[in-house]
Amino acid sequence: MLCTVTDVRARAHAELNTWDETHIAATIAAIGTRVAEETGRQFEAGAEDETRVFEALRDGYVLIEDALTLTEVAYAQIETATPTATELYRTRRNPSRSIYALDNGPWSEGDLVYVTGAFGYATAVPNDIWDVAVAWTIRTLKEADAAYQDATAIPEMGQLVYRKAIPGDVQRVLSRYRRVTPVIRVS
Repeated sequence: MLCTVTDVRARAHAELNTWDETHIAATIAAIGTRVAEETGRQFEAGAEDETRVFEALRDGYVLIEDALTLTEVAYAQIETATPTATELYRTRRNPSRSIYALDNGPWSEGDLVYVTGAFGYATAVPNDIWDVAVAWTIRTLKEADAAYQDATAIPEMGQLVYRKAIPGDVQRVLSRYRRVTPVIRVS
């Protein structure tokens, strides 16, 4: 989670401290999902290594999600084949967003590359993301008292559900973290 119930309670005014802990935790989880959707990033590394599968591009290049550590890289031509582990690759920065096969091998375009490691943007949530998560959670919890409806029922059309817009100050912070991956295809 981007922040904790304790973080939210510490910053909120006294009236919010009467909210149920499970309700606050659910709101924090929803805010975390929305932040991940908007930025395309996972801000906290998982506790355990996990394996994710990516498709190799031209020239041995593989775009991956933010990875803090890579423990194993393997490849296979088809999904049912047993992956072959390799150490013939390199990364550029931390967190890594791509890996490159050295000397135009061992995988080729279209092969499946199995990457095992800790995925996430950082070992700890960046301060401005933490700040946005706490503030947005409090704002969302207090909006329940306002006259804004999440859904409006119209018998002829069924139920229409409206998704609240992201506040402008939150949008400005998240825009700095939005993951953009330009891809240029040459035919």
